[in-house]
Amino acid sequence: MQKFVSPSDENFSRYVIKHSCVSWMVAIFTFMCTFKCNKLYYSHFYSFDMFKARWTMGKYYRKSMTIFCIVGMIIDGFLLCICIASLITMEAMSNMLWVTTVEVAVLSLLLIILGCIELYMLK
Repeated sequence: MQKFVSPSDENFSRYVIKHSCVSWMVAIFTFMCTFKCNKLYYSHFYSFDMFKARWTMGKYYRKSMTIFCIVGMIIDGFLLCICIASLITMEAMSNMLWVTTVEVAVLSLLLIILGCIELYMLK
């Protein structure tokens, strides 16, 4: 696993060596599910040591997380536009597609709001 880590980031290299199983798990979940699983590295979940990663280049990591968060919010914005466009053409409460479209629109709006809060708190 050490070959995938930047040699200039000594703190994260030590973390990967110490917690290789968690590093692999987070990497797989990040690539298979969503990039937000990457936040397990610094979540301090139940104060377990495996969720307290450190970085030598913390600004670089924070910048990449900010970029991914902004891209995610843009995709959610596109989803919201598609939902609004399809809701305009449908009759209100006409079928299950209408209900599903409303749910997707509400969840996309919430993800955008929470993404903005996250970007504000990340600094």
